Amino acid sequence: MTALALAPAPEPDRRRRCHATREEYFAWVRATFADAPASVKSHRYFYDRFLKHWPDLEDWFAEPLLVRLDLHGRDPHEPGKRIGPSHEAGPYLAYLSLVHGLRLNADYVLSRNFDSLFVPKVAAGLGLDLDLLDSLSARMLQLGMRLSVAGPS
Repeated sequence: MTALALAPAPEPDRRRRCHATREEYFAWVRATFADAPASVKSHRYFYDRFLKHWPDLEDWFAEPLLVRLDLHGRDPHEPGKRIGPSHEAGPYLAYLSLVHGLRLNADYVLSRNFDSLFVPKVAAGLGLDLDLLDSLSARMLQLGMRLSVAGPS
């Protein structure tokens, strides 16, 4: 028997998953993207669109992954940009996760590209310390770890 098998199972999270209020999220968007009015407008639009489509966040979590990625009804390997309320709400869902502690499923997180989180102003607004991440990456390289996986050759 392994030590992992002996560890107690984590308690399920019984807190109800809720949306951030419009006022709170929009205040964060205004502060974070103050120098980019088009970004403010698009973040507000995507928030409103996601809440219109998914007013109860629990319903969104209950859906299969392809629905939550807006890939249902199409070939998941089809090239091109994904569109849809769930895909466009990715930054809002990341905000809920990092600011409100909303637990996102691993399959969802691993299926997304959250590169916008590493824009310094966005990272600071979400509490991400990019200098710390850089120093951890440097230390991992120093220890001989590879930080990227080579693609097919």
